[in-house]
Amino acid sequence: MDLQYWLHNYILDPFNPKSNFNLGLCYEEIGQTASAAGYYLRSVEFGNDDTQIYEGLLRMALCFERQGSRVFTTKGVLLRAVSLLPKRPEAYFLLARIYERSKDWQEAYTVCTIAPLIATDKPRTLTDVEYPGEFGFVFEKAIVAWWIGLMDESLHLWRALKRDYNLPLMYKTTVEDNLKRLDTGIKEPILYNKAKYEQLRYKFNGVYNLKRNYSQCYQDFFVLTMLDGKRNGTYLEI
Repeated sequence: MDLQYWLHNYILDPFNPKSNFNLGLCYEEIGQTASAAGYYLRSVEFGNDDTQIYEGLLRMALCFERQGSRVFTTKGVLLRAVSLLPKRPEAYFLLARIYERSKDWQEAYTVCTIAPLIATDKPRTLTDVEYPGEFGFVFEKAIVAWWIGLMDESLHLWRALKRDYNLPLMYKTTVEDNLKRLDTGIKEPILYNKAKYEQLRYKFNGVYNLKRNYSQCYQDFFVLTMLDGKRNGTYLEI
């Protein structure tokens, strides 16, 4: 961005939202986040296009976040962006991330759970607002699930990230590091469904009515097989 060019445009028309936004970009590029945030705010105040206002709010929030001591303000700006365009995903992700980084883990978990159901519009910004894509919500949820006691869910999400997404290197490294620390080698439960009925070698009494198993490796089905589907008994696993 050409700082002198956009300063000149600003002087000619100080209330032009585009000039203010681009001047904010110029200052942000050279690390002057306070000045940048001020011009982004002006682009929001004088803007008449919701998409442009939305991006101005996101850039302003990123500037405040980089300043390190503006967490409350950052959250407020992002909540304003969410309320402006509730079907866009970028603000939800940044909000979940700031909640996670400020240790508001339950709030982050809630945003990551709800946002994918609401934010169905495609992301579309002129600048990089640090939204990585839909996997970002899974990534943040994996982090905060651990901190609110949902260890199994956290591990499941880390595994899903590695298995189901083509991650950028930064995220891929973090996922692999977390799996090394958290994955004890316990495999995901192998779930039974009626499609597997014909694969059962011994069809014990009542098996056709079963919809799923609950043990990790079919231990419950083993006991039912040995006892021919006995009901109302007690199963003690040691």
